[in-house]
Amino acid sequence: MTRRFVYNRLDPETFGRLADDGTLALSLIDEAARSGKGRRYLSEVRKRLIGANDKGIRVRADYIAKKLK
Repeated sequence: MTRRFVYNRLDPETFGRLADDGTLALSLIDEAARSGKGRRYLSEVRKRLIGANDKGIRVRADYIAKKLK
């Protein structure tokens, strides 16, 4: 599923909110971070999630930031 989002350039915000389960969401982020194209995509995901009202979503944005370092 991650591959489809990254390679088909599907909506980054949807990817960031895809899983209700935080552990699954982090796993999807980890998978995307394994490639250069995935990291570029995650940068867009982070931009979309950073200002979210939901604390859990902001945690995902912070996790992405760590993966992009």
